[in-house]
Amino acid sequence: MRPAAPAEDGSLRDKVRAEQIRTVYLHSPTTTIGSLVAGAFLVWMAWDKVATGVIASWAAALLLHQAVRVYHYGAYLRANPSPAESVRWGRLYIGAAVIAGLIWGASGIFFYVPDGIVEQTYLALILFGIVSLTIPSISIFAPAFYPLVVLVLTPFIARCLASGNKHEIALTIPLGIALVIGLMFGRKVNLLVDEAIRRRFENVELIEALSRQKEIAEAARAQAEAANRSKTQFFAAANHDLRQPLHALGLMAAALSERSRDPGVTGLVAGINASVEALEELFNELLDMSKLDAGAVKPELRDFPVSRVLERLRLELAPEAAEKGLRLRVMRTRAWVHSDPVLLERILRNLISNAIRYTARGGVLAGVRRRGTALGRAARRRGPRR
Repeated sequence: MRPAAPAEDGSLRDKVRAEQIRTVYLHSPTTTIGSLVAGAFLVWMAWDKVATGVIASWAAALLLHQAVRVYHYGAYLRANPSPAESVRWGRLYIGAAVIAGLIWGASGIFFYVPDGIVEQTYLALILFGIVSLTIPSISIFAPAFYPLVVLVLTPFIARCLASGNKHEIALTIPLGIALVIGLMFGRKVNLLVDEAIRRRFENVELIEALSRQKEIAEAARAQAEAANRSKTQFFAAANHDLRQPLHALGLMAAALSERSRDPGVTGLVAGINASVEALEELFNELLDMSKLDAGAVKPELRDFPVSRVLERLRLELAPEAAEKGLRLRVMRTRAWVHSDPVLLERILRNLISNAIRYTARGGVLAGVRRRGTALGRAARRRGPRR
């Protein structure tokens, strides 16, 4: 069994129906011209075979009907209705199609000439031409197409069958086949056009949805970039503003150290200087972090011995470790690295500081080692260059 089709969105269905109605209205000039030409030929053919009053009444009905259709065509273009408003215009078009079917169906009865096989053949060809004209122009809108085709051909077929004449009955066979084929072909055209219209609207909605998502993503990205810029600007401003009192504090500590030889004061000044340097280093790290988030950090890569970085960090952080009763050791190494020495030193400082902070007893060992023979060979080839 085929799976059930998913429920169609009501708004999409309304849009498809509105587009079908708009298409048949835009084809109104073509069908009007075709109907008038076919009607003129039918009047000319039946002029001396049918009563003048019948011909005049039928022609007047056809002209009045086509005039009303032209009026509706202009009114529809001026109204330019929405999908919801198109329902009323669709009903008007269905009504006009039914009236057109009745008018042309009446011609199959009133213009019927008994025993006039030539006239009947012409009449059958005209009616077949009317049906053929409706397939490309009206089959798009099935509620108007089906009654029109049936009403145009059925009266003439019934009249020929009722005559009992074998020639006239034989004439109904191609018309009956044309009726069935016209209905089948019209349905196929309707389904194809319906699917094409539906796919077009679905593609438009998909493009609009993707466009909205793209706009949202671009807006979010712009907002994130603006936030990064604001954060960088804030850190830069804070770095500048906070360095001034730190610099003043350093100057006062230096002046105090020159004026006093008291060992206690000297130790206090050393502590102040260490705190100032630590705060400055913290500001540098915050500023670098903000630049890193904004993509503004450009590492300056070069070759240098990592032992110098480790020894400098040992001298800096050993007092902090000693205060906690820990021993900070650094492994001796002759390894060289290709990196940014400033950024690498800050990374290692954070790692060692965290190790000291979260180690309760014992000691902290910091070192480096080569990983992989290829790396080792590359490091040995570089050697200790200056």
